Amino acid sequence: MRVYVGTDPVTGTKRTVSRTVAGSKRDAEDVLNRLLLEAGDGRHLGAGLTVGDLLDQWWPMKRSTLSPTTARDWDSCLRLHLRPQVEAMPLHKFRAMDPWTAGLSDDGVDA
Repeated sequence: MRVYVGTDPVTGTKRTVSRTVAGSKRDAEDVLNRLLLEAGDGRHLGAGLTVGDLLDQWWPMKRSTLSPTTARDWDSCLRLHLRPQVEAMPLHKFRAMDPWTAGLSDDGVDA
């Protein structure tokens, strides 16, 4: 069986996870349900990647679309506020509304 787990954040390619089940239909359904739950939690997306890895790929592309002043401001926010908080976080655990976002507004950054 094969489960679509999303698009790779770095390469943009579609990702799937597959499992072979030797057993009954019930065993296969149990494995499928477990895979669907894991895919929904993002456990298979970007395995081994960190938020810092994603920022390293994204920022140069995004920076080229911004005015020099805006790029300088964003660069400062990324370097001083965002990266120290989330750079080492595994990408599959990153969520936009995690508790770390509360600290960003205290630092002068709106989350």
